[in-house]
Amino acid sequence: MKLFLIIYAGAQIGGVIGPLPITEAKCIEHASKLNAESALIASTGKNAKGDVIPEKNRKIIATMRAACEWHSLRPELGA
Repeated sequence: MKLFLIIYAGAQIGGVIGPLPITEAKCIEHASKLNAESALIASTGKNAKGDVIPEKNRKIIATMRAACEWHSLRPELGA
């Protein structure tokens, strides 16, 4: 089994990073940062740098979440 950082857009896989050469704890740390940034953008309309994010992008970002998962094969986009 290999470790992947999965980006979900709604219920579908929108992105896959990996297999990763880091520990699961480090992967979870990265996923938490991505999820916090998504939550910030969804609630304030701005990213951590203070840049204003267009409304159409905010709606998409609000549905996104990152998760660390173990898989034997690379997960397919859209699955």
